[in-house]
Amino acid sequence: MTEHGAKWDISAVEIEAAAWIAQIDGGRFSDADKAALREWCARSEAHREALRRQGAIWSELDSLAALPAQLAAQGRESAGRSHLRWRPFWVAHAALAVLIVAVLVTWIGVPSVDRVAPSVQIYATRVGELKTIVLNDQSTVRLNTNSLVEVDYRPNERRIRLVKGEALFDVAKDPRRRFVVHASDNTVRAVGTRFSVRLLRDQFEVVVSEGVVELTRTIPGSGQPVQSAVSRLEPRQAAYLDAESAAAVSIETLDVGEIARHLSWTSGVLEFDGEPLKDVIAEVSRYTSLQIEVKDPSLRELPVAGRFRVGDTQALFDVIEAGFGASIVRDGNVVTITGNAG
Repeated sequence: MTEHGAKWDISAVEIEAAAWIAQIDGGRFSDADKAALREWCARSEAHREALRRQGAIWSELDSLAALPAQLAAQGRESAGRSHLRWRPFWVAHAALAVLIVAVLVTWIGVPSVDRVAPSVQIYATRVGELKTIVLNDQSTVRLNTNSLVEVDYRPNERRIRLVKGEALFDVAKDPRRRFVVHASDNTVRAVGTRFSVRLLRDQFEVVVSEGVVELTRTIPGSGQPVQSAVSRLEPRQAAYLDAESAAAVSIETLDVGEIARHLSWTSGVLEFDGEPLKDVIAEVSRYTSLQIEVKDPSLRELPVAGRFRVGDTQALFDVIEAGFGASIVRDGNVVTITGNAG
């Protein structure tokens, strides 16, 4: 489940591009995702070319996946002849995909300037994967599911960019080089501390376990750093804000149990203590490819408490059925939760 010291070299760009295409193809692409993709593409021409290439490959895979059913429908025609008939179709389909992705890159307004320093290292996790990375100064980064960070160590600064997902940082002390994490329009600065940063489509969150961090937010479009209302976060404090707005930061002080629940994923466990079922489903869904929907509104606000292994959705379904008297129906990749009356 974890990997220590692993990093991707140039092939990481292709892997990231494939992840973007998969997300676009899946239909889950918000305005925040568009902004993140715009930023990703702006880093270099190599990123944009990788996006176009992966668009073609993705299209080919879709066409080839449909090939068995099409061949069966063709009756007794030879496999070789079928191959010759199908190849022009998926080549054309792939070419169309390249055009679509090219239009997408143009649509999001990507500049042509290469902005990536050669020292940047990229680390990422797939859906359901957790990974631990040991950096060259012995700081560690624990990546949660479906997350991506870029690491750029410079003589006077250790710079991290959380592109998406969630990460826990254990920072090795080095007074000469501050440790800075950028996430969307937010910047978290620390010298030696332990904190997590979460950047999802509609939320940004920082939780400080040890030490003190400074939080800065840039108002989109202003181009100038703007201090949040409370710029210093002390141990056991958490900051929350809407990732797509310039709203004020909300600061909370957490007890030891709440801190443990926030970071339970680092041990491969998701822990809940009375959260509404709708929020529990949203969190669990981050670790699986299943599409889970609570159809019955009366169930959505019911509190859930318990510990579940990452990826063990069946254990959660068992609790929902036994504790709430709900019915769970699975149709392929879609899971529907309803009341017994539904």
